[in-house]
Amino acid sequence: MSAYLQSPVIITSSQPRREAIFETAAESDSIQPLSVRSSAAFSVAPARLFYALTIPEYIETWLTPPDSDEIRCTGNPTTGEALSIELRSNHRVTASILAEYKSISPQDLNIRWYVRSRTRTCVSQLRVAIRTVRADALLRIRHSGFANPSDWHWHQELWGLSLTKMQMLIR
Repeated sequence: MSAYLQSPVIITSSQPRREAIFETAAESDSIQPLSVRSSAAFSVAPARLFYALTIPEYIETWLTPPDSDEIRCTGNPTTGEALSIELRSNHRVTASILAEYKSISPQDLNIRWYVRSRTRTCVSQLRVAIRTVRADALLRIRHSGFANPSDWHWHQELWGLSLTKMQMLIR
């Protein structure tokens, strides 16, 4: 497998990418909600990436939250059912994620993302695009709408770890 992982950067919705790359999380928090953008290239058919993003058993294998050691997924996004993800540490539920797939096609996924812990709920928007570039399938993630740098940082780690693991698993 040939894979390329682009490192995520901070992007705000109101600034050009070139200027936003040098902005700090604290500065952008006062201006616009924070976003995580990341991408990876895979030498596989785009359909394999689509399955990895919509089948609970596949998601359990590659999704890698920074503070969990076990993940359980249920639901069926391809039939309109939300994906429910339990994050566990030491056999206890530490947080849960509800991924409500607003629109779904083999090339684009638009997901409302709810992360609920004991103390709060974070609601954000996840957009995933799968494109074919030469012989590779390119996966692009844009996760936006974070209200604070803590939520942004957690999700930045989540997608960095998860894409790295997905690259190891999908061949």
